[in-house]
Amino acid sequence: MPQLKQTQSGPTIAQKAKGQTFRRVRAAIVLVTSLVSTAIPATIGSTIVAALIAGTGAFTVLCVSGTQNIARADATAEPLEVLAARFAAMPGLSAHFREEKHLALLMAPLKSEGTLYFSPPGLLVRHVESPISSSVLIREGRLSIVSGRSKMNIDLETNPAVRVFVDSLRLVLAGDLPALRILYRVEMLAFDPADQGAWALSLKPLDPALEKVLKVIELRGSGNRLGELRVQEVNGDLSITQFSDVNSQRLFRAEELDSLFALPTS
Repeated sequence: MPQLKQTQSGPTIAQKAKGQTFRRVRAAIVLVTSLVSTAIPATIGSTIVAALIAGTGAFTVLCVSGTQNIARADATAEPLEVLAARFAAMPGLSAHFREEKHLALLMAPLKSEGTLYFSPPGLLVRHVESPISSSVLIREGRLSIVSGRSKMNIDLETNPAVRVFVDSLRLVLAGDLPALRILYRVEMLAFDPADQGAWALSLKPLDPALEKVLKVIELRGSGNRLGELRVQEVNGDLSITQFSDVNSQRLFRAEELDSLFALPTS
């Protein structure tokens, strides 16, 4: 069992009296990221992009896609537009992930790893394989979570706090820059237009409620590959996700869409 840090006193009355909107947003993020791992975003987990916890992970799914010649084909485009185009050009994605969640209340980081699958425009599943099996599926406006014997289905249409968080990941994967800018202040921290040039991207929330929980999401990679995702929360919790075996040109057959994008039944 993870060892808790010692604290000197409990929460004050003022801290317990936070607004209903803040509590809903926080609860939504903790719900998604405490049941299944990444990605996307430390109680928020890994994105970004993406994106879920099985007791030790977080759902954060943010990955880079596209072809290596995009920067050359449109050398006059802004770096952010070039990067977004690489996401948008992705026919599908599969990747292995390893995540560490550094939580203020724990002495040691929580670690998890598993596999991510994404099929545009919004079909996303994340299977956590270690240390505890769990899965999160986003399909047709619903978020479904399985962790051990626990199962949960969330209608995103009727849960705007959850949808804001989930949509941020989906929009990054889809390369939908206009929609992403509605939710985040998007900034290129570094960009080398070469095929395998390094880049770094920062996302800061614009929504006042989300801004109270999430400080920043940072993505770093090279070319059309995502190497690392960091999700920093306002309370100091930090999630770091490393991606490997990334296939950003993954084409899923019909039978794979049924088998891979599914939740375990037992």
